[in-house]
Amino acid sequence: MSYDTHFVPNSLLRLNTMRSYIFAAMLVVVAIPFGFMMHHRQQAAFERELVKVEQAHLVIAENLASTLQRYTDDVVSTFDFLAANHDNGYDAAALDPLLRSYGIRYMAAIDVQSGSDALIYARDFALPPSEARDLLRDTTGVEQTQISGVRPVAGEPMFYLTRQSRSGVLFLAALETSYLIALQKQVAFGERGHAMIVDHRGRVIAHPNPEWTQTAKDASGLEVVQRMTGGQTGVMQFFAPPLKADVIAGYTSVPSTNWGVMVPQPISELWDAANVEAVELLKTLLLLFLLAGAAGWLLSGLIVRPLNKIAQTVVQLRDGDTSARVPPLGRATPREIGAMQSLLNGLLDNWVENRTILEKALQAAKNANASKSQAISVLSHEMRTPLNGILGATELMDSTQLDPAQRKYLGIVGTSANTLLEHVNRVLEVSRLDSSTVTIERAPVHIRDLLSDIVSENSPQAEKSGNSIVLSLADDLPRVIETDHQKLRNIVANLVSNAVKFTHGGQIHIRAALSCTDHLELTVRDTGPGIAAAQTDFVFEPFAVIDSSFGRGNEGTGLGLCIVKMSAECLGGHVRLVSDPGHGSAFSVSLPVGVLEQAQSPAKPASMQDRGVQSGGRVNQPARKRILVVDDNEINRIVLAAMIERVGHEVQTAVDGHDALEAAMVDRFDLILMDISMPEIDGTEVARLIRDHDGPNQATTIIAQTAHARPEDTDRFHSAGIQDVLIKPITQQALEKVLKGQLPQAADLPVSAPLPADQTSFDIELFELLASAQGPTNALQKIDRLLRETTEVLDGLNDVPLSQLDTPETLAQVHNVAGACGMFGAKDLHAHLLRIEIQLKDRITDGIDELLTRAKRSAQKTRFEAERMLAS
Repeated sequence: MSYDTHFVPNSLLRLNTMRSYIFAAMLVVVAIPFGFMMHHRQQAAFERELVKVEQAHLVIAENLASTLQRYTDDVVSTFDFLAANHDNGYDAAALDPLLRSYGIRYMAAIDVQSGSDALIYARDFALPPSEARDLLRDTTGVEQTQISGVRPVAGEPMFYLTRQSRSGVLFLAALETSYLIALQKQVAFGERGHAMIVDHRGRVIAHPNPEWTQTAKDASGLEVVQRMTGGQTGVMQFFAPPLKADVIAGYTSVPSTNWGVMVPQPISELWDAANVEAVELLKTLLLLFLLAGAAGWLLSGLIVRPLNKIAQTVVQLRDGDTSARVPPLGRATPREIGAMQSLLNGLLDNWVENRTILEKALQAAKNANASKSQAISVLSHEMRTPLNGILGATELMDSTQLDPAQRKYLGIVGTSANTLLEHVNRVLEVSRLDSSTVTIERAPVHIRDLLSDIVSENSPQAEKSGNSIVLSLADDLPRVIETDHQKLRNIVANLVSNAVKFTHGGQIHIRAALSCTDHLELTVRDTGPGIAAAQTDFVFEPFAVIDSSFGRGNEGTGLGLCIVKMSAECLGGHVRLVSDPGHGSAFSVSLPVGVLEQAQSPAKPASMQDRGVQSGGRVNQPARKRILVVDDNEINRIVLAAMIERVGHEVQTAVDGHDALEAAMVDRFDLILMDISMPEIDGTEVARLIRDHDGPNQATTIIAQTAHARPEDTDRFHSAGIQDVLIKPITQQALEKVLKGQLPQAADLPVSAPLPADQTSFDIELFELLASAQGPTNALQKIDRLLRETTEVLDGLNDVPLSQLDTPETLAQVHNVAGACGMFGAKDLHAHLLRIEIQLKDRITDGIDELLTRAKRSAQKTRFEAERMLAS
């Protein structure tokens, strides 16, 4: 096996080895559990850090709250003592060390009634405004000491201690927060772990952020603050705006003051601590990973190195060194690979011996084949001489006086001799093409005349088998090309005769065009039985016969397609077969040719020239259109094609829905005339498939042609993408309107058919059109075949119960013969059949027997009149 590495970087190619794959696989196998262990260890370390922090932070918070409780108890006790003994006149200087340590700025006794005040102690004395004093007095109970919430005073946070005596004296002390701030600063851990103290209203007393402390920032909106001031104790995780991070905090409260104490720390610091432990594990795992990688590399080498030696041996054999053998492998080589080496070397020894025997046998076979070919060639040459004598003698004898029996037998001898001579010539042609001395004789070839001659030669046999041959030549097909005339004729003649031989009651379509690369493109398509995919290559072999039994239906040497293939290859071309078993085959040949004379524009019919408008001495002719006529009835196709060609347009025909789809998906048409009632795929389905696929005719105008259509039928046609309807028989005038882009009016379609008068049996114009297109003899044969089919359909209707006459099969038979009869001009018979179809669709059985009788008489009369008109 080989593959293209042109676009693969060299670095990738070096990695594209089995050893690399084994090594990578082992690393992946080791890396997955290592990764899992790392993640598990990191997560476990974090969980441990979390539990440890929860316990530690809560203990710190509770210890800090206890300290604050003792501090407030001492401050309140001192304040109460001084208030109770203020009349004793304690020396302020003696009180200063104690009160300064508590942070008391001043203490005063205010007589509410007289408004006088007595200063007990002061370091910095400034009474609060009267409104503040009144508020403090109103919120202070008699003989009760209260600590107010923290508030900024002159840009500094401050508490007030108040107590009111029974005599109406208000004792007031200012307490600074310096001690609390110093206490908060002592709590710090990690990078950003700290403590926070708030008063009972949730205002900040102490915090690492100085601005929050100085302004006594209101933090009561935080849930953790609400829990602390509510007297709760616990641990909580939340988002801290000052840190802009998720934190975990232990919190509690000071019972006597309802102050809150919180000790928060960012959770990211816990992850950092856990990562330290994970990194230590990672170092150990990396060491194990490297050891596993080294072991994997060494072990993979035990497998790969012997395999490389085996591969090198195979490369030597491929390059022609038949003596190459796998060298001895190392002791550490696995036993299985050692067995492979022994087995391969043994096979090579046997192969060399067998090859020698086969080469001798092959040479003997070549010699025998050469002798056989020489014998066949000599025998064929020797047979031609007596065959020519037989043919010459039969021709001479045919000119003598013979009775009918002798002339009959002489004809048999001549036919058999000609057939035998054809077989001999085919064998000689294959021998010439197979020889190394085959020559190419290039000469001018009138391609159009060549194709027309081949069609004429095969037409009698085609008509005998009920076939029609259609020749389609592209507008740009040159008149004269340069190639080997005889080989080109062999190619086309063999393809056409092969198609005629295997097709019965169908169509052979020949198309010729010139590609942009000056290649002659020939296609011969038939509607025969087709060829199975497994036999598409076999049919081009010499003497290949698909059905080789004694009872096969078609005789021949099996050399026709072989000659086609060999002739095409001699001319530098190729042949391709596409076949659909049961539906036909298409042989396509592409040959390089020289162009000696370009195509001339086809002459326009006189009738169309007369209609041109003179402008500046030139005739304005309508553009030549390409039209696809789809109809499963041969007469309909012939008449429509003749009518279209009469006005100067190009026609291609399709015999059924499959053929129509194939043509519509390949070639671009200006108009499609679509028969509705066809076997397997009807016209509406074909139109729908054309519209649904992005092909060259997705937007092409499609006109239905049918023997009868009702309004509900036209709705179905429109939904399938059909623009409008032409009713058979189609007149030249109606067709020309369609070709000019004037669509018929579907609303005017007939829904019933009047019985005709006896004297109007034929539309002479349509009848003469068929006769001129096919010739009198062929036209009469086709009319006779159609009338026999019509009579069989009518006889079949007599044999079916009236209740079963409206089946789809019956309606389709009547519809088809009605349309065909109308298209060759049988007006009388067409009208009877159309009336029968309408009554069957409407399930009207009254008078059906009379209609059938009159239709049969009309069929007999039509045959008689057709013979009479053709004879005249």
